[in-house]
Amino acid sequence: MGCGNAPLTRFTVKLDRSQAASRPGKFQRSGHPPPAIGGAEDLPLKLSLKPGEKFVLNGAVVQNGDRRGVLVLQNKASVLREKDIMQVEEANTPARRIYFPVMMMYLDQGSAGRYYDEFVHRLSEFMGAVRNPEVLADCVAISRHCMAQEYYKALMLCRKLIEYEDERLGNVPSSIPAGDSAG
Repeated sequence: MGCGNAPLTRFTVKLDRSQAASRPGKFQRSGHPPPAIGGAEDLPLKLSLKPGEKFVLNGAVVQNGDRRGVLVLQNKASVLREKDIMQVEEANTPARRIYFPVMMMYLDQGSAGRYYDEFVHRLSEFMGAVRNPEVLADCVAISRHCMAQEYYKALMLCRKLIEYEDERLGNVPSSIPAGDSAG
């Protein structure tokens, strides 16, 4: 059974209800009834993949083939799309230095303790520098999610911190051209 260039069109894993509720974007209920063994706690979700799109599934990098594909997630799993994966050299601002260890705790839950101290240190630094009550409330929520091992929920809130930081520090993605000053 060779893999060759066959596209990944369907793959099944398990995702629990708490993760399902926090998955924005292309994660949707698949329309399949929950498996009888897990009861109502097991909600299948569908992940639509673009051709060539990469993602991490329980620590393994997986790439979709040359056609659109669908993953039906039926079990608990750590799944992160390529756009949400941060390389260590990209963790170059205070909010990104919070995101990175949370991402690592999510992707490597068995070794989450290795990243937790860095997370606490970076979050404490950030909270000491920020005065916005909404952002501070997000920081507290991130900490609570991490303590409850709800790392995906924490990651989504970390994205809000990055957006806040980008707005305040003027960080603009390289894909957005700078405005002309003439005129």
